[in-house]
Amino acid sequence: MLTLWGSLLKKNYRIVNGWGIGSAVINGALDAIYSSPGKHFEDQLVMRPFPQVASKNQNLATLWEEYRRRMIGFAGVCIFLFGNKRNNAGEIVTANGMIREFEIALDLGRIPIPVGATGYASQEIWNQIAPRAKEIYQGVDWVIPLVEEICDAGIDRKLIVDKLLAILNASTASAQYGCPRRKHSGFAKRLGRSEAQR
Repeated sequence: MLTLWGSLLKKNYRIVNGWGIGSAVINGALDAIYSSPGKHFEDQLVMRPFPQVASKNQNLATLWEEYRRRMIGFAGVCIFLFGNKRNNAGEIVTANGMIREFEIALDLGRIPIPVGATGYASQEIWNQIAPRAKEIYQGVDWVIPLVEEICDAGIDRKLIVDKLLAILNASTASAQYGCPRRKHSGFAKRLGRSEAQR
């Protein structure tokens, strides 16, 4: 997935990421930055590490909820990858925080794109989307077969980045040529394109 983050920056998309797969995002972004030394990507890469200590007035759960809402508010299309963590027993389990981020994305009118082929929370998110995909992707239902492909466990992993880029590129074109828009803000804006590229 390293090539995904660099490709998004080069195509002027904004990346908003909490700390989870952060190191992969940073490495992919750095590849793009170093390969294009004359271009400035600072405004396109938003990294937000989760707070680890409760404040005087709020516990961690409340801080994380506010943090997630702010972070997702910066995004337009929300791509969900993997979504696992170790529990107190050291076992790898589904990350319930990512499930909550999916719920917030829907609440804020964002477009969720789970890469179910990576398993864990991303697969569970697709399981929740699939029965009501036409409702969730209302106005952009052309995306459904593409999402189905990247949620197929049998997909060639090398094709996932290309499929994701195809979804984002087609989404931008749909917004530019007057195709139906979803509620809340404009589709191109919610995609996270840099202001200069809209």
